Amino acid sequence: MKSPAHWLNYYCGIDLGAAREKVRVAKSLQNFPGIDETFRTGEIIYSKVRAMTRLTKPEHETMLLQVARHGTAQHIEQLVRKYRRTERLSETARDRNNCEAREFVCHFDEDGMLVLRGRLTPEDGAVFLTAMDAMVSALNPPVAESEESEEPEESEEEIPVKTFPQKRADTLLALAEQAMSTMDEGLRPLSSAEKYQVMVHIERERVAEGVLHTDRHQCSVECGTDHFPLSAATTRRLCCDASIVIVLEDSRGDVLNVGRRTRTIPPSIRRALQVRDGGGCSAI
Repeated sequence: MKSPAHWLNYYCGIDLGAAREKVRVAKSLQNFPGIDETFRTGEIIYSKVRAMTRLTKPEHETMLLQVARHGTAQHIEQLVRKYRRTERLSETARDRNNCEAREFVCHFDEDGMLVLRGRLTPEDGAVFLTAMDAMVSALNPPVAESEESEEPEESEEEIPVKTFPQKRADTLLALAEQAMSTMDEGLRPLSSAEKYQVMVHIERERVAEGVLHTDRHQCSVECGTDHFPLSAATTRRLCCDASIVIVLEDSRGDVLNVGRRTRTIPPSIRRALQVRDGGGCSAI
């Protein structure tokens, strides 16, 4: 037999998918002794046990048993489904999922065009867009008014005006060419201080109260007009040696004062840390 599920399928006539689920439940019961004992005595049915064992944290066993004794299997299914969804959306799980979801794929279309598709974490995406915007501005400088007033020279074929997506396509190629031009010198990864500028927003009322951190405030990264949430761990990692600007606001979010850009670690100390530890802060 290939597996216990195949054994159940052959000797008991159970569907292979249902047999795999029974084997999973049996293995999971090793981590839930209370559920195992209650199931053994027949106090709860298999459908409730199947739903409860989908959770991986044994500390929720007592609460699940309480619901299972007084509720239906559908109640357990809904509770477990909502909890797993909340767990996926938690900060740690979100950071891990975002990191694992990073990708960059490309293929040539039927007409020979190279099609690109990628996904980056919010903080890496902000760095990429900042580099793209800077390169777009460099490749497409604004035209002076005197140049605009001059009559264009007559030509057989008028040069078409580039659209914004076309400008970004040219910018992506320019970034690749620039990276290739520095290959001989060796690529030097940028430090956080060179890539990130962390904007710390502080309410004046909170400063007066001596409280600079509350649970209702969350960290986020700005991408144009959008704000994407960042976990506390990611924020601490970015703030380790990034450029930091303190922004003082009132309770309505109006800016009262913008401080000078500072760094939490001076360059000299940072070089000493790199020599001693062989690198900067460790990633999550």
